[in-house]
Amino acid sequence: MKNTYEWEWSSTEEAISIDYHFTPADAGVMYYADGSGEPPTPAHVDIVKFKFRGVDITELMDMMLTHNLLDELEMEIVEWEGDRHDV
Repeated sequence: MKNTYEWEWSSTEEAISIDYHFTPADAGVMYYADGSGEPPTPAHVDIVKFKFRGVDITELMDMMLTHNLLDELEMEIVEWEGDRHDV
């Protein structure tokens, strides 16, 4: 499912819209009856598109963002998703 996050980045006055796919965490199963199991998996975000004032700026953001900043942004979205669903 595609979602949208409004990112308030210090480099712009207006928020940047981020379209992304979110996969929630899975607690896994420690043990099935046959003795097997599945490890837990963390929540995951795949960023699809960046938009500013309705204009696709994905290529520009790909050039500007460092891997660390992109990781931080993905974690921010994961935390935001968690807060939205913890109602």
